[in-house]
Formats: sequence, structure tokens, C-alpha cells
Amino acid sequence: MSGIWVAGNAVVVLTSLVITSYLYHLRVPAVGRRWPWVSATIIAVTAVVTGLQFASPGLLDALRRDPDGLLDGEVWRLVAPLFVQPHGVTQVVLNGFLALIFLPVAERLYGNGLWLVYLGPGVVYQIVNVTLFPDNGGGSSTAIFGAMGAIHAYVLRHGAGSAPSPRIDKPFMVISSISVAAAVVLAVFRDGHGWGLLAGALFALAFLRPDRPVAGRRADGTALPVRNG
Repeated sequence: MSGIWVAGNAVVVLTSLVITSYLYHLRVPAVGRRWPWVSATIIAVTAVVTGLQFASPGLLDALRRDPDGLLDGEVWRLVAPLFVQPHGVTQVVLNGFLALIFLPVAERLYGNGLWLVYLGPGVVYQIVNVTLFPDNGGGSSTAIFGAMGAIHAYVLRHGAGSAPSPRIDKPFMVISSISVAAAVVLAVFRDGHGWGLLAGALFALAFLRPDRPVAGRRADGTALPVRNG
């Protein structure tokens, strides 16, 4: 485990936690103001499949990343590795924590678009993995980082004034920019988390438009008006 991996991931996770807290502080309303069923579905399916991998180790071998198997036509390996945790209990706990924190926030911002910014980056990394630096790993963290990237994309888009209120305060745009920069460094050093975050941000910017009636408050506590996008 290199110092760059530790430092880069620490920067991304900490900055993402700051941005998540800030968005809750703004009281950005949920799309459709509904229960986060997409997040719940992803977390529940991951929990069930991960639990089964411990009961039946053969399941892990069938679902984890396998570049040779994928090239031989085992297309399920584009998605299946996101639902197993081959590094055991530590990976389960860490990824579970990140999923519980960040997936509901991304769904709050994009609604059903969470499917895209979760599964899309996960698939992108499976392709990158098989073509550039193949391994037989797995885990949901790459997809979770995709959702984190979509959160940062929301901050940068609103801060740039290309979407309706709430406008993001400039210091938090800087924080999101730092997170994206750290992801670039991780991607250069072949870390899947960097690829996942960048892919999630790009998917959100290219395909998801959070231009909708919004309300909330600024960081100083003053109310933001509801305005149609």
C-alpha cells in the first residue's frame, strides 16, 4: 500500500465528507422528495451477495474480476465484481460505511440517476482494468467513488452558475476541485478509486441535469428562494 494511495484516498474521502455535510447544511431538497430506494436497493443487494460469498467461497471466484474470463465472454464480470468484497471484513466495513454516507446524497441530487453514476463508473473501471492493468480483485468502492464524483460535479456545476440556486460558496468549489485533482493523481497511479470518481463526475455532467425547482439556505443561514430551472 503506497503513500500516494493512502494520501490520495484520504484527501478524496475527507473532502467528500465535507461537501456532503455542506450540502445537507444547504438543505438541498431530494429529487421528488422520496425515500432513497435506489440507494437501499444497491446496499441491500451488495449485502446479500457479499454475505453469500462468505458462505460459498466459490461464488466469489465466479463474480470477482477476471480479465481472462471477461475476454472469453463472461460479460457478467463487467458488473458482478461490484457486489463482492474479496478483501474480507475490512473491505466490507469500509465500503459499507462509504455507501451509507454517499449513495443517499447522490440520490438526493440526481434521483434515479444514481444508477448511472454508480454502475457506469464501475463498468468503466472493469474495462480499464482488463485493458491496462488486469487483476482479479473486486469490491464496490469504485462505484461508490463514482457517486462521490457526481456529488462533486453538482457542486462545481452550481458554483459555476450553470444551474439554478442554491449557489455554492467558492471555498466549497475549491474543496471539490481538490478532490477531483486527487482523483486524477490516483488514476495516474492506477488506482480504481480515481477512475471511478472521474467517471462519475463526467457521467453526471454529460447526462444528468439537476435543473429543477430547488430551495434551501446559504451557508450564512439565509433562505434561498424556490426557482424553476
